[in-house]
Amino acid sequence: MIIQTFNCLLIASTPGVWGNGIMLLDVIWIEMPNGEEEPIYVNKYPNGYIRYSLMSGYTVIYDELLNDWCYAKQGGDGWLESSNFSIRLYTGKESGLKPGIRPTEARWNELEEKKESDDEQTRSFNSPWIPMPKTGSIQSIVIYVTLADAMFNNATFTDNGWFNGNSPAHSTKRYFQEVSRNHLIINFNFYSYRDTTEVSYFLSNTAYINGQPNTNGYSTFAEFENRVQQLRYRSIRGVAGQNISNSLFAI
Repeated sequence: MIIQTFNCLLIASTPGVWGNGIMLLDVIWIEMPNGEEEPIYVNKYPNGYIRYSLMSGYTVIYDELLNDWCYAKQGGDGWLESSNFSIRLYTGKESGLKPGIRPTEARWNELEEKKESDDEQTRSFNSPWIPMPKTGSIQSIVIYVTLADAMFNNATFTDNGWFNGNSPAHSTKRYFQEVSRNHLIINFNFYSYRDTTEVSYFLSNTAYINGQPNTNGYSTFAEFENRVQQLRYRSIRGVAGQNISNSLFAI
């Protein structure tokens, strides 16, 4: 199943790769001394690591003592820590650090091993988990979700070529067909659902909307994941009466 929300975010539960596996979770806007706003990108890596970075590629971290965002550096334990160079007062070059800093290789491997272990436990103990088939023909569900304050009506959305299209470069169906050497065919079926939550509900409470603090936002990534999961449940229940065939396979 794929759930796409307009004016907010894309939730894809069909196996696939977002670029090199990195998912953009959020963008935090920070007001700089010159009055302009600087975006901080919140990315989740496949091993679960959350990285905050500037458009220039420098990794940043929130310094609770300084109550400010600072350039990050590797600490003695291999994890990242504040360099005490505020992004509001110094450029990345002035901090003396390099772009793209992340935990040491040893710490990175720890994250990889933990993710592998957690995935194995999920497969072992979470009974609803269903492995992705490698052969055959699948009828999958695509749910278009419109949030309460989005500018869309609850219309019937159709395939725009991203899913069932014939272009190998853009079609999800053709992607799985190609990597499986024609052993796996996925056809997508489309449904629409309008949710009662607003865009701000899926953004961080550190974000600003129209210049105002987002008091409706989440405070932790775990809270964000829970909100997305609940949206999945509501959307599935919401389209249950739309004559969904029993043959459809929800991934």
